Amino acid sequence: METSNERFPETHSTCVRTLFNIKGSLARRDIIISISPTERSNYISPKCANQLVIPESSIVETNFFGKQYDISNLHLNIGDYTFTSQFTVQTLSFNDSDIVLGSPWMKTLGSFILNTKKKFLTFSYKKKKITLQDVTLKPNSVTPEDISDISKVVSDEGKKILKNMQNEIDKITIDKNDEVS
Repeated sequence: METSNERFPETHSTCVRTLFNIKGSLARRDIIISISPTERSNYISPKCANQLVIPESSIVETNFFGKQYDISNLHLNIGDYTFTSQFTVQTLSFNDSDIVLGSPWMKTLGSFILNTKKKFLTFSYKKKKITLQDVTLKPNSVTPEDISDISKVVSDEGKKILKNMQNEIDKITIDKNDEVS
């Protein structure tokens, strides 16, 4: 049996500290996703959950703070990146997002680059570099000057990649200077 339409009531509110918001899709619906590494769970708003058709076998009722629901095996898409996880149905105060990705999601990324000032997160997925950028900023707002700051927080392998990136940027800068002469 499948469920939909107001299966998930509003719950007590959780105040989520969001680093930034990105766009994604869930069951072919466009959604707003908040990145919040300090949250202990991944959350889905009741409004968003009620728009989905979810098999009963994917829903678990819990009673930590009154009646609450966990939904397993939700497939979230962010561009070329796909993520499947469990989400807790939760009313999100002061937050217009549909989904919150917390520490359970962050732990799946492995090594990553997080820039809270420029509001982006970069990681590898299926041998591709994925960069998630805040929807309020212009894409590709990472500047060459950011590379030295970023290299302080990544693995040795990441540092090699950043050094190669810096070398490529230096080549481009030299080429541009040659054209001016």
